[in-house]
Amino acid sequence: MSTKKTAVVTAPATEFEEIDDLANLSYADTLEYRIINPASGKPTTWVWTLAGPAHAVTLALEEKIMRQEQEEESKHVQARIAAAKANKPEPKRPNSSPAENRARNAENLAGRVLGFTPVKLDGVTYEYSHENAVKLLADPSKDWIWTQIFNAATSKLGFMRSFAET
Repeated sequence: MSTKKTAVVTAPATEFEEIDDLANLSYADTLEYRIINPASGKPTTWVWTLAGPAHAVTLALEEKIMRQEQEEESKHVQARIAAAKANKPEPKRPNSSPAENRARNAENLAGRVLGFTPVKLDGVTYEYSHENAVKLLADPSKDWIWTQIFNAATSKLGFMRSFAET
């Protein structure tokens, strides 16, 4: 006969939440994010569609970014080994300019964008294309777009089906 004791922690019944289906706690494939006017704080009619955390587009993008980082690291290690063999000083990692960082970040974030509704900004109408998404996200004069899309894309809670439906 076993003498093991199991502690059971329970909360008062009023603190339990009924779960109808655990699928309600999984991520939605996409999110339609309505851009907020940065001056007024009010939602606009401009809607961006973003790939969710478990979407095939997002998973492929994560793999691509990981491969790029591994390649950069491998090149740096090879350069260090070559420098050590040649009895030369260890090479420094190449520094990216702010513009290069902004362009790379915009390209990566645009990889999560599946579309957006047409919008007119500064007298120019932008229809969705990957190139237009990159252009808008990389524009330092429109960094409010990048910030909103980045926050929406990285907020996994926003992609929760039960959260998105409320």
